[in-house]
Amino acid sequence: MKKLIPLIIILLIISACFQTPAFFASAQDEGSVIAFGDSITNAYGLSKDESYAKLFADRNNFALTNHAKDGLTSEGLINLLGGVPKEDISNANLVILCIGANDLLSIVTSQFEGINSFEQIAELANLVSLNEFLLSLESAIVNFKVNYEAIIKEIKTHNKNIYSLNVYNPYHGISVGSALFGIPQINVGDFVGEWIEKLNKAIGDINKAEGVITVDIFSAFKDYNGTARLVNAHIDFMQLKFEVDPHPTLKGQEVIYSALLKEYLKNNGNPKNLGLIIGLSAGGGIAIIVVAGLIFAFMRKKRIAKNLNGSEPIQISEE
Repeated sequence: MKKLIPLIIILLIISACFQTPAFFASAQDEGSVIAFGDSITNAYGLSKDESYAKLFADRNNFALTNHAKDGLTSEGLINLLGGVPKEDISNANLVILCIGANDLLSIVTSQFEGINSFEQIAELANLVSLNEFLLSLESAIVNFKVNYEAIIKEIKTHNKNIYSLNVYNPYHGISVGSALFGIPQINVGDFVGEWIEKLNKAIGDINKAEGVITVDIFSAFKDYNGTARLVNAHIDFMQLKFEVDPHPTLKGQEVIYSALLKEYLKNNGNPKNLGLIIGLSAGGGIAIIVVAGLIFAFMRKKRIAKNLNGSEPIQISEE
């Protein structure tokens, strides 16, 4: 038995190694992700480790290169792409793209900022119906289409595996004003949502034509029925203040991550490491079975030897 103990210990150690999370993490680290985007991808207001791109990379064992910048527009991304080494794009397993929010929402938020009085709400009601304001939004979408198509074509030159996020509506469900008190009522969520859907249509149409995968975070935010806020934007009724910050909370980043993961799994089948995990787990199980078998065989051998030596009678049972 003493001779068998070292072998048993070795096999148990091997079995344990095959089943530790650390072993899985190192064995599964098989690629990289490169991300381009604005403050959403840059996790504005949060830790960099809390961005949806970082969550996706860490939880799926990819290395992440994040080229996101706060305030980036589609025009700014075209300029940024010119300075990124092409091999960084071509060597990535997939490209994450999130652009367009600043092209449109910068126009909107500049007008909504600082609304904290009935008079300002009345001014906003007049603004959203002004042709000049509406034309600026229309022009922003036209310019975005041109830039976005150029961005997609440039990235596709080096990597065709692109996951492009559309734009969520940060003001979904938000209204200002009150008909009861004679204050002009504006459904900010509906107004902004109408323009975001036009922007998203441009993204979707170009993605379809270019074979790019669309990650529909617009619907993910719209259909969310949890209690935690997804964005910082909200109405402070106590101070009659409209907080316009459109950036996602940590929960919002989690919802974006889930939408991205859903598309990734849809287009890549089961998680890439599932077979590896099953194989390693099976390997650990086999090692345990081998140990048990060796112990059983050894004990049986000892028992037979004792019987042959007459140290104990041979037992024969009838059933």
